[in-house]
Amino acid sequence: MLAPLIGLVLVVAAVVYVTAVVVAIAAVYGLYRLARAGWSAHRSRAAAVEHQRAQMAARAELQHRWYLAGDPRGTYGRYAPVWPRA
Repeated sequence: MLAPLIGLVLVVAAVVYVTAVVVAIAAVYGLYRLARAGWSAHRSRAAAVEHQRAQMAARAELQHRWYLAGDPRGTYGRYAPVWPRA
């Protein structure tokens, strides 16, 4: 009479243990996927910032060459000032 009860308790304990292990493994895997997605987004943003900085440096170099050549675009860039009308 006591043996079936002990067997049932052992089966329930095994199911609870296996469930806990599966949940823990799923949580670790979920955190791994989340971290990987975050790192990928970070690398993408960093590449975009680097590209923007490279474009700005190229534009600055071009304007510097214009300035050295005496071209007014070297001083004002792409946006020439609007002089007030007298």
